[in-house]
Amino acid sequence: MRKVPELYPLARLVQGKPQSAQIRVEDLSLQKQLDGSWALSFGRSTLIFSTETHAKLAETWLKLQGKSQVKAAQLMNLKLPQSEADCEKFLILLAETEEEIANLQKQIKDGEAEVDEKVSELYGLNASDRKIIREFLERF
Repeated sequence: MRKVPELYPLARLVQGKPQSAQIRVEDLSLQKQLDGSWALSFGRSTLIFSTETHAKLAETWLKLQGKSQVKAAQLMNLKLPQSEADCEKFLILLAETEEEIANLQKQIKDGEAEVDEKVSELYGLNASDRKIIREFLERF
C-alpha cells in the first residue's frame, strides 16, 4: 500500500513571511545561504527554508501558476510534504508533467500548422492571402 505523504502548510515550514499581499513571480530569486539554508526572495520579502527541496518546490509552484502575480496567502497556505524525499518525488513529477505539457503543446502547434496548410490548399490561398489572415487573427 502506498504511503500518503504528510502535508503541512508552507507557513509551518519556513521562517519569514511575505511583506505584501501579492508576489510578483518575475521577482523570484532562490539562493543558498552560508548556513546551508535556502532563501526564496521576492520584492522586499524573503522566506528561509531549511531544505533545498522545499524551497525549489515552492519556487516551482509559484512559476507554474501561469500568472505574473500570486497571492501571498495562497503561497503560505500551500501544503508541502515535510519529508525531503517526498518533496523530491513531487519535483520529479512536476518536471515530467512540464515535459509532457511541452510535448503536447508542440503537437498542437504542429497540428494547427497542418490544418492551416490544408485550409489554404482547399481555398487556394497564396502566401499573401495567408499573411493578411494571420495579421488579422493576431489583432483579435
